Amino acid sequence: MAIGSTLRFSGLLALALLGPGLPASPAAAGEMVFIDCYPEAEDDDGDGYAKKNTPATEMKVPEEQKLSCPDDWVAKAGDCDDSLDFVHPNAPEIAFNLRDDNCQGGMDEPQLVYLTNGNQNTKTGFSIRVKAGHWALTAQGSSLAYRIEYADLAASALPLYTPYRLLGALPSDSIFDAPLAGLAPARVYHAKVHFYKATATTVVILGRPSRRTTYTSLGISTDWYFSTTDGEGDLEEARSDLVLDGFYELSESDRGRVGYRGTAKRDGTRYGASAKERWCSEFYVWLARSRFWQIAYASNVPGIVSWFSLYREYHPHFPFTTELAEVAERADYVAVDEDRDGDADHSTMFLAYDLTTGKVWTLEGNKGNYVRVKERVPDLEIRGLGHLTDVALALSF
Repeated sequence: MAIGSTLRFSGLLALALLGPGLPASPAAAGEMVFIDCYPEAEDDDGDGYAKKNTPATEMKVPEEQKLSCPDDWVAKAGDCDDSLDFVHPNAPEIAFNLRDDNCQGGMDEPQLVYLTNGNQNTKTGFSIRVKAGHWALTAQGSSLAYRIEYADLAASALPLYTPYRLLGALPSDSIFDAPLAGLAPARVYHAKVHFYKATATTVVILGRPSRRTTYTSLGISTDWYFSTTDGEGDLEEARSDLVLDGFYELSESDRGRVGYRGTAKRDGTRYGASAKERWCSEFYVWLARSRFWQIAYASNVPGIVSWFSLYREYHPHFPFTTELAEVAERADYVAVDEDRDGDADHSTMFLAYDLTTGKVWTLEGNKGNYVRVKERVPDLEIRGLGHLTDVALALSF
């Protein structure tokens, strides 16, 4: 038998032996939990979001239905225009309509465009695609400029800035790419594009004319854009794939296409969960199985922990100091104690350990029934780390 076939057979045998013994889900069937709900009568436009400032009512529901409120109630509030069903806190911002579609307090703010495989990602950089749908940006014509604020998530409190760049008149679709270079390989970054008006003037210095450009802030910026640089080798390529796929799903959630009231797939149904079912573990498994197919046999926290334990790569109760920085890498698995009762009950993807804040950056499914990037407090919330390895990757071929 070939070496590859032997590895594959060994992995399947281990999973077969493991399968019947997977621990049960941490929540017992029929267990009742409390969730916040809002009267449906306060949701005039029927978009699933009650009016802004509607007080929550705590309701008791079966744990397996904790993503959904009872009849005559909705699970979210904060709607800033309850007469329009396309305006709510998780709506996509529509360009040039002079309206705050997503209830974030702005109007026609620039939108980030994510692609499924990233955007020109290399070992030392990537590009940020922006749709700049604001009249104030269009009005600048050839004077429109920008610069990028960015940081490695391992040092998020130490932002860097690119030089000012003259963008010139926006293209007809208002979409452009802002490149970011000079980055470290195999790292996760966030970046934000700020817009300016460029004004060229001529001054005389020692009798000689000199041309200068000043940049005046327009007070318009994008949200944070998340991406990663490539690494070296098959395992690093797999890690990049998982992280970039995860950030695309983050954008799908931000656009209201998945998660709560998703227009394409509601709750976690895209990731294999049932409607109303918690889907944090399904989200991580859905991302990881594209390169580590055997993890598809897991569907909850204990199952994922068992899968990593097969390779002796699950590390419980980390001190989360130098050991974490030495072991944890992007796309690894982090088990979280969401309710802080001492037991892991939430699955997340590791992005970075932030040495400047002492927190862990994670990408999470089912955080409030959305995909979200979070900063976690290690000592209070994190219960273990599952580390992806070359061995696990080899068994997946």
